[in-house]
Amino acid sequence: MKGPKISIIVPYYNSEDFLERCIESILKQTFSDFELILVNDGSTDKSSQISQAFADLDSRVTLLQKENGGQGSARNLGLDHVRGNYIGFVDSDDFIEPQMYEILYEKIILNDADLAICGYNIFRKKNGTPKPFTKIRDVILFNNFSLMKTYLSESYISGGPCNKLYKKNLFDNLRFPILKMREDAYVMPYIIKNTTKAVFVGEDLYNWFLREGSTERSSFTMNNLSAMESINPLEEVVQNNYPSLFGYVEMERALTRVYLLSKIISSGFLKKYRELYIELLDELNTDFKRLEQYKYINPKQYKYIRFVAKKNNLFIIYEYVINKLKITIKRILY
Repeated sequence: MKGPKISIIVPYYNSEDFLERCIESILKQTFSDFELILVNDGSTDKSSQISQAFADLDSRVTLLQKENGGQGSARNLGLDHVRGNYIGFVDSDDFIEPQMYEILYEKIILNDADLAICGYNIFRKKNGTPKPFTKIRDVILFNNFSLMKTYLSESYISGGPCNKLYKKNLFDNLRFPILKMREDAYVMPYIIKNTTKAVFVGEDLYNWFLREGSTERSSFTMNNLSAMESINPLEEVVQNNYPSLFGYVEMERALTRVYLLSKIISSGFLKKYRELYIELLDELNTDFKRLEQYKYINPKQYKYIRFVAKKNNLFIIYEYVINKLKITIKRILY
């Protein structure tokens, strides 16, 4: 039997407050030749009943269930069951615009591309108004090298998997790692390496919810150190295939360490993780020395890294004050 053109994978865990909107936004797509694979990652709320209700009404919906193991493992289970020639991902607390897959499919076919990417909006409250993140409004074609360079140097080609449509063979020998955070960043370098041609669509078709309880936005734990592990595949791919771009990897490594230092401070755990903080700071100083030859890549980021590494006491004060200010503003606005 002929399969659908697109397989859309939605992993979910205790998403009863958002899942219905997410599923509805997919089933109401103007492009209808798809299957929707809902992967229950061990939910204990009413999410499974919500997904079952949709499956009972629409034959395009397939339900899969597993023990809780994280978003990466749930996406992998979905990948093991896809029947479409193209693959898309949507997170359960997000939703998509009605034309998203029609536009991405049209562009990927028209340009004989392996990958299509669209812009996205960000919203911070369940019923809040999504606001555009992407400022690029053009349709842009990329070859393999220009795609990697843009991914490394520009924010509009993100590592997240959900605002994209992939040719199925990009995942033939690739799966998401079982990490606590940034598992997306592990996969994207390999996707790019195997992409001959890609197309970016300057329309904000994906709506991304920055949930307060998400891994990226929660308090610091030792699991956050897996962010450094996510740099390893990027280093491997760039070093072996794009050596002229390796300075961007050095910059990303240093910025990830800055992110961890900032998270320790903003979580109020500087005293608790003092030894770890000092270790990360020492490693950042080593990164900074290597960055000297690459400072031309992004002078602004280089100066910020230098500030954190060389004026760390001021950085601690800065982060503490900024965090207090954010908390105050949030209380006023929300």
